Amino acid sequence: MNMENHRVETVVLNDDTGGHQDASPPDMLRIKEQMTNQCFEMAVQLIAGKNKRSCSTSEAERELPDYTAEIERVKTLHFNSILALHRMQIWHAIGEKLKQSDPEADALKALSDRCLALCSHIKQLQQESKDLQDEITEIQKKRLEMKRLTHEKDERDRRADGQERASR
Repeated sequence: MNMENHRVETVVLNDDTGGHQDASPPDMLRIKEQMTNQCFEMAVQLIAGKNKRSCSTSEAERELPDYTAEIERVKTLHFNSILALHRMQIWHAIGEKLKQSDPEADALKALSDRCLALCSHIKQLQQESKDLQDEITEIQKKRLEMKRLTHEKDERDRRADGQERASR
């Protein structure tokens, strides 16, 4: 297990991106390759460690859920990293295409302008919806307050009627 921690630290130490989140696609590919190599090395170390390590069946059964959860976590992390890389590659390709001056680039620019207009319209409608919802909430609060005041007035009137009847 200590070797695994060392390997994870190696991934962080060998990351030459300098903390930039907008790494270029070649950097992302290099990091992906580095991670793949380190994962392979970790797998080899785990296999070698399993051959040396002897443990009871009950101990293995006890530790299995932890290892399974860790494997699932790493798989998810890897999948998300690959997905982010693919998105970056697609957006890079789109950006390069937009820089060109041909019919496809013009169509792509028109499409992106249309998408931008639709997004702006959606944002405007969402703001209007939020404003209306806020108004509805305020009206409901006022209505509840009026209901409470009416109920309190009715209670006072009933008490006054009861006291009036009792005094007769």
